[in-house]
Amino acid sequence: MEFTVEQQAVIEHRPGAHAVVRAAPGAGKTTTLAARVVHLCASGVAPHRIRVLMFNKAAQRTFSARLAERGVGGVRVSTFHALGYEILREAERRGLASKPLQIEVDGAAAWARQVHRQFRDRIASADDIATAVSFWKANLVPPTRAAFPSEPALVEAYAAFEALRRAGPTQRVAFDDLEYLGVAALRRAPDLLPTPEHVLVDEFQDVNPARIALLAGLVGPVSTIMVVGDEDQAINEWCGAHPRFFRSFAETFASLPTVQYRLSQSFRLGPTLAKAATEVVSHDPHRRPGDIVGCGRVPGKIRTVRSVAEAVDDWLDDDPPETLAVLYRTRAQGVLALAALAASGIPVRTDDAALLTRGAGPRLAFAWLRHAADDGLVDLESCWSVVFAPERYVHKEAFAAQLRRAGTRGFRAVLRDAEVAHEAGQSRTAIRSMAHLADVLDRMRDAPSAAEALDLLREEVDIGSQICGRISSERQRDLQIAAFDAVAELLRGLQLSPEAAERAVRALDLTRGAGDRCVHASTIHQAKGLEWPAVVVVGLTEGVFPAERAGVVPGTVDEPHGVEQSDWLDQERRVFYVGLTRASELAYLEVGTPASRFVFEARVFTRRGEKQQRSGKPWTPAQDEVVRDAWMRGAGVAEIGLQLGRSPNAVAARLVRLGLVASRSEARARES
Repeated sequence: MEFTVEQQAVIEHRPGAHAVVRAAPGAGKTTTLAARVVHLCASGVAPHRIRVLMFNKAAQRTFSARLAERGVGGVRVSTFHALGYEILREAERRGLASKPLQIEVDGAAAWARQVHRQFRDRIASADDIATAVSFWKANLVPPTRAAFPSEPALVEAYAAFEALRRAGPTQRVAFDDLEYLGVAALRRAPDLLPTPEHVLVDEFQDVNPARIALLAGLVGPVSTIMVVGDEDQAINEWCGAHPRFFRSFAETFASLPTVQYRLSQSFRLGPTLAKAATEVVSHDPHRRPGDIVGCGRVPGKIRTVRSVAEAVDDWLDDDPPETLAVLYRTRAQGVLALAALAASGIPVRTDDAALLTRGAGPRLAFAWLRHAADDGLVDLESCWSVVFAPERYVHKEAFAAQLRRAGTRGFRAVLRDAEVAHEAGQSRTAIRSMAHLADVLDRMRDAPSAAEALDLLREEVDIGSQICGRISSERQRDLQIAAFDAVAELLRGLQLSPEAAERAVRALDLTRGAGDRCVHASTIHQAKGLEWPAVVVVGLTEGVFPAERAGVVPGTVDEPHGVEQSDWLDQERRVFYVGLTRASELAYLEVGTPASRFVFEARVFTRRGEKQQRSGKPWTPAQDEVVRDAWMRGAGVAEIGLQLGRSPNAVAARLVRLGLVASRSEARARES
């Protein structure tokens, strides 16, 4: 196999020095790393003296297969979690563990749910507990050192979580504990594992303090370490990862000198995509400079679209669905994209299908549709899900009494019976609210379809208030409101009646039986390390992507206001960069108003005074309507052009032609 000059330098890295290898997306780092191991073995290093640490099990299996293809066996290839497990097992074998080890891989979620019962009045969800505990453990912060001034209950919950985990006759260990407790075991007994001569670490941008400590405890003073990754793809700061570990490597592992290498040639990205990706990350002032050299088989293209459906229709005209991925920053964006795809009948493979059927948003949509279709449903919890909203001031105990007295006459009769409600102790506001809900249910029953019934509901009822009244987590509120809207969008495509809606949606197979011939849909985080000929990056609207920072991260007694993080905008920029660089041929950017700054940073579209992509196509009536609507909403010529693939000058000229401005300069003045 032929290697580039850059790859060959890494493969033949000199003995007696560490190596930091910064690899562009698609630069063949796994192939290079495998060739490095083959080179070491050919140079006389015993395979068992080499240790390779990978990011996950899939990467581990791929790498082991690469070595087997090259005839190399006996090299220990594992994940960091597996390394932690190995350490804990060895400590147990030597009698150093206080209790027998019991692995409960999914234990953290169960323990968080148990602990949440004690804190349900002070902590929004069990997920919040599990997330905070995971973050603290990734940063090697025990409960006694944890701090969170704005969420003090989470610190208490962490202590309760650990007490629960340690209770009983065994040492119960969940997935996150493998690294956390592995570090503690190594610190008590540094010789638990044999010291390797060479250690190679893949995806180094994803290491956290726990993994750095494991690595430091594993190696000896003359062990050589080679780390490979791309700090521009460091998007896991929520679990303790940080680009600073790349920048501080030489100081952290100072027993040997460190040689810096660069794999700049991308065999995935062509020149156009490579240039756009470089332009984006160059806006990070802390980034080490370095261009991506696009060596992909095609130059690559970037197109802006107004919707996921537009991009999918364009790509699927000529290419099969499995060559396309729809990537979103958050699941709140993703659930709407999934609904649009499903409504169009496009087969989709995703791990997020449950977002359309589970959670407060879908449950509320289905509850309203059930009660619109069947007035005889008078179960308290089902009726209450429709009635409850903070501003209605309906008391649940009084409402239960209303159901007992008048429920045989149907749900709407209960809602309309002011006398029974008054006698039960409801206020005038509550009585008026319930009567209004009965009218809404009547109108929903008469709607031609379930989608139109939900549209009517949205106009008459503050669904956001209903959902927010049940959920205190802002992130979960946004997701569930989006999920409610997604159910409506899905039903619009399916054209179902209110009574058939819930059963049909719950039974829907998003893959449509297409097997692997499906569009892939996932968060950008899940897509890291993967690639497709085309991707759609969803939600590129300022304030959405990049999002505004929500809250603070957990802290320590030394950093009470949050463990050190990168600038939020830089974190968001790296997420966009990862999404953009999953494409080898064409990246579709779904752009809203106002357009995300990242679209401008990638120079897909430029601001006033600079050249722009041009289109010689004639203007259509539909495009003229877009121009009128966007101009009246306050959009500038740059944003309008971004939606239509036209230059700012072309948009300015069209505004003059349509009589919306007197001159091009007047049109461009809005950009200032």
